[in-house]
Amino acid sequence: MSTSPAAHGTYRARFDEMYAWCEGLAADDATYSEDDVGRFWTDDARMITNGKLEATGIPALRKHFALFPQKYLRVEIRRPYHRYIEAGNTVVIEYEIIGEVRVGETAIATGETKQQHVRVVAIFNMRNGRIAEMREVA
Repeated sequence: MSTSPAAHGTYRARFDEMYAWCEGLAADDATYSEDDVGRFWTDDARMITNGKLEATGIPALRKHFALFPQKYLRVEIRRPYHRYIEAGNTVVIEYEIIGEVRVGETAIATGETKQQHVRVVAIFNMRNGRIAEMREVA
């Protein structure tokens, strides 16, 4: 099985679109409605980070993504990804997130006060083209 970044895949464009949306959340005029979140996540989706349940369902995920404009001046999710692997409805992505933290705030993943730079490995379970579960280690 190849672990090099795949140029194509069933869900690849969807993840590129979602991560571009995530980067845009730090903009002052960003939108992060439940409908926006629902474009990428199922109604009962779960986000688990470092073994801790962070969010279940669209309202809780919206609350998570609402932290981006509050905490960051800029967010970059580096592409190409270090790894992108698809097997059926499972997607594994290894990538880096760099965030410039707003004055008086702390980074979500690291608690840093100036810049967050983390390497993430995330395993996604997909359902009907959307994320049903994300398990990540950051």
